[in-house]
Amino acid sequence: QLSGCTMQVGAVNKVLTCADTWADVEHLIDEYVGDLYFLAGVERSAEKNRSADEDINKKNYIYFDFDLRKNNIKQTDEEIKQFAQDLVENQLKDSPWRYIVFTGNGIHVYFFSEEPITVYNKAYWKLGMMKKCEALNKLTGVEVDKSCVNVSRIARVPGSFNHKSDPPKAVEILFFKDQYADMLQQLEAIG
Repeated sequence: QLSGCTMQVGAVNKVLTCADTWADVEHLIDEYVGDLYFLAGVERSAEKNRSADEDINKKNYIYFDFDLRKNNIKQTDEEIKQFAQDLVENQLKDSPWRYIVFTGNGIHVYFFSEEPITVYNKAYWKLGMMKKCEALNKLTGVEVDKSCVNVSRIARVPGSFNHKSDPPKAVEILFFKDQYADMLQQLEAIG
């Protein structure tokens, strides 16, 4: 799924492994106890330490974080999943999203391109992501977490657990659409 993009998998500030495919990291989902994150597009020379923006050279995905419990702590899992269903059936019906993932506190909406693009300018990347966040806010009427716009933003691994709650909540893919987007090229074009 992340072809051409080396991936780090680990905790927030600790790299457990680097891999080129999901098959190479599936064992961690069962073995690791704690919050598990991934980041793809990492330069091989930086794979031992948690990557920063300057370590990312390619991307073939972006995601938008609807952190729904941030403003409504009492929102149930079912209400969050219903929000995702509404997005799929209404606001994002014609949008080229690929995955919608329940994260335990909200949802991530992922867009993938078939081939990775080279990220030349991290500041322009952030600018492009901010513009996409604003467009998504307008489209959905719900605020997207604008702190999730840097190129080295980590995301939760589907199949793992979010340990911010007791009991931990499963991170799960709710919807999949076999579609690719040109959104990454649009972000690149802004720079």
